[in-house]
Amino acid sequence: MKIIVFRSSQKKNKCFDTKKSSSYVFEKFLYFSFIFLFFSLIITQSIMYNNNIRAVLVNENNLEGRPLGLEEYLYNHGEILLRLNSENTNEKVKILINGDEIASFFDNPIKLKVKDGDVIEIDCTMAGRVQVEIIPLTKNIVDTSFNKTLYLESEIKQLTKIRFD
Repeated sequence: MKIIVFRSSQKKNKCFDTKKSSSYVFEKFLYFSFIFLFFSLIITQSIMYNNNIRAVLVNENNLEGRPLGLEEYLYNHGEILLRLNSENTNEKVKILINGDEIASFFDNPIKLKVKDGDVIEIDCTMAGRVQVEIIPLTKNIVDTSFNKTLYLESEIKQLTKIRFD
């Protein structure tokens, strides 16, 4: 007894082979073109890291600009004066602007540069009882807590939030 597992005519095989060969060629073309473009992109980007070669390849360097530095063009600045009324100096009293420690009262008074929206706080947890006065030095700052003496006792307290007009 003879068992036939697979049988196909030669006509079907030829038709199948031509379809396979045309799709196979197209697939190989796509594959190698992708590989070529990918590696050319990697080589081009690695060449752009060298500033001497980049100057030759790219003519429009003025579009990149320059760093801002200390945000000098974005914000208006103002100045305030913080003065301890209770004592001459106390290095345990710390001044915080936006939660970051900026200075201590090694000198009395202290002049600070501030921006619109800055939060001024005093940390006197290690110092005990302190009297602090805030005096504006520039006229663009508007706040009701200026020129008043504030009494603090072993705490971190918000003195003011800077607002410009």
